[in-house]
Amino acid sequence: MKTIDIFWQDRHLCFSEKEFDAFAGNFPVVEAAGGIVRTAFPEPRFLYIFRNGMWDLPKGKKEKGESDEENALREVREETGLEELEIIRPAGHTYHFMRGADNVFRIKKTAWFLMRTPEARRPVPQIEEGIEKAEWLSVSEIRMKSGQMYASIANLSSRFLNVPCES
Repeated sequence: MKTIDIFWQDRHLCFSEKEFDAFAGNFPVVEAAGGIVRTAFPEPRFLYIFRNGMWDLPKGKKEKGESDEENALREVREETGLEELEIIRPAGHTYHFMRGADNVFRIKKTAWFLMRTPEARRPVPQIEEGIEKAEWLSVSEIRMKSGQMYASIANLSSRFLNVPCES
């Protein structure tokens, strides 16, 4: 049976699909997409951004009429300045709570895609979006920084990059 994980700060809830559908029906849903971007230096490295004191993956809200793939590619390009991106395959979804400016809780559903790029240049953080850094991290660096990641991002990193979460 497939389960769905949802995160809020340090809490992690796990639902069956049927339970999740009933639970999520009580909240507005914000759709987003993002990328888990890989490049090869002498060793594989993955693209992470740093904003609001946390390491994160590039992602953002879907624009009207945009597919998940278009959304993910646009957000990675905007947040990191990388242009040569190729989607390898879908990487599932994450769900987490967010509170809007109106103080209403929403569920943010993010579609993830594994991507690759031949670009080995330093990414450029989108400062106007509060992104302080955009960096290529090795698996060992990701492991060391997992304590400074949102729970949903640490969980995703653990699942798709084979990086255990630090406790």
